[in-house]
Amino acid sequence: MQAICSLHSLYLRAFITFHFLISDMKSRTIIFLSFLLISTMLFVQSCSTEAHDKNELTTADEVAIGQSIHQAFLQKWQKDSNIVLLSIANYPVAHKYINNLQNQIKNTPYLSQLTTIHLLHNKNTPTANAFVAPGGHVYIYNDLLQTLNYESQLMGVLTSLTACSESKAATQKLTNRFSVPYMIDLALGGNVDNIDDVLMELQDIPYDTTGVASYDQKSMQVLCAEGYNIQGYADLFFLQSNLKWMQLFPRANTFGQTLFNRQDSTDCSGSVDNEIPYKNMLGTLPQ
Repeated sequence: MQAICSLHSLYLRAFITFHFLISDMKSRTIIFLSFLLISTMLFVQSCSTEAHDKNELTTADEVAIGQSIHQAFLQKWQKDSNIVLLSIANYPVAHKYINNLQNQIKNTPYLSQLTTIHLLHNKNTPTANAFVAPGGHVYIYNDLLQTLNYESQLMGVLTSLTACSESKAATQKLTNRFSVPYMIDLALGGNVDNIDDVLMELQDIPYDTTGVASYDQKSMQVLCAEGYNIQGYADLFFLQSNLKWMQLFPRANTFGQTLFNRQDSTDCSGSVDNEIPYKNMLGTLPQ
């Protein structure tokens, strides 16, 4: 279809040029060009939207949507002096540390998506949260990182976020809230003119508990397979039961105990917490 659209465009240009060469009547030219302009606009519109006739979003669409939303976030945060994006250039140690864990997750048989991590810092309001956007974008607030005590806890959080991203649940949330045509418009380059509503949906509106349970199952599988102390991750739910991140990804009150009981001598006997390396990484971030 793309080739046909291109051919049609070339044909129209050639035809218009030919018409100018042979026409000597100004009024006929104006009428003719008006007709061609309208027909061309309609044809181009049908070309650009044909891929979405079935109201389905492709992987490429999700990438485009995620990038559009990310750029809108950047513009929003540039105007809001309270929110700071902790860039790779200014905080290379933290980014390298977290990206190494993401690569470790990707190399397990349980998850394959390599997400793009963005670190945020709210200078005035403590925000112990992390959320997912379409196209593999994951946003983690510094306050959540400062709340964690071990690498094993961060590994559990990262794996849950990666599983959520890979499930495309964030895209589905936005689609349910704003409609398929809205998402298709973003995929085709439309402006995100309601970024406050998009941010609220992604970071404040809770996910379905069934989906969260599937993300946590991935976390347990990865933690056990990589030799982490799953009981160290359980401590997070025993000691910090009301984090904003936990409200966004709601679990049963017994989830901490479920994690604690998952440790066994057969397939989940790991003891790695990596407390000191984790605390050293935190020391490079705003306190």
